[in-house]
Amino acid sequence: KGREETVCQLKSISPTAFNHLRDLQRLELDSNQLESLPEAAFQ
Repeated sequence: KGREETVCQLKSISPTAFNHLRDLQRLELDSNQLESLPEAAFQ
């Protein structure tokens, strides 16, 4: 569920951020790793 919330938060920032998150999910990173990424990675 934590990952779904992260997806919603990123999707509300920008479509680019959401697409980037999907790429990260393909690498099967867990939600803790996603949360530890710098915000710059989603810009």
